[in-house]
Amino acid sequence: MGSQNSSTFAPAYVSPFVGRLDDIGQNGMDVVRNIKQMFLKGDGHVLVLAASIRSLEHLLYCFVLETELVTVPAKVLELWAKSNFPMPDKQFQYKASGNSITYESLTWNDRGKRLIYNTSLHAKALRNSPLIIVQRSPDPHKRD
Repeated sequence: MGSQNSSTFAPAYVSPFVGRLDDIGQNGMDVVRNIKQMFLKGDGHVLVLAASIRSLEHLLYCFVLETELVTVPAKVLELWAKSNFPMPDKQFQYKASGNSITYESLTWNDRGKRLIYNTSLHAKALRNSPLIIVQRSPDPHKRD
């Protein structure tokens, strides 16, 4: 079987809740940036849906990061409209509030291997539920 591309897979959405992370003292936009970086070399079927956007700065930074989808409350859209719909330029600087969430590169040596990643951040954000990251082989019948 040949290699598969993004047209073979249905889109998969990853949806970080930016505002909720900000609420617990973390920089939620770092998660959006990290997810985009994680899937940069992928086949394009993973899309980011940034949720819980709380400010115009969140929205503009989503544009900078080329986030595919964003849920935005009416008050942020109204503020954007009142500001004459500015689009961020190369000089745009996102002013983060909260602790930085650094990118950690994961090695996927075993396809389908379950990695349980449970940190104090995830414990707060997910109410002590482990975050399980699963990578599936493009061909589930193929074994490496």
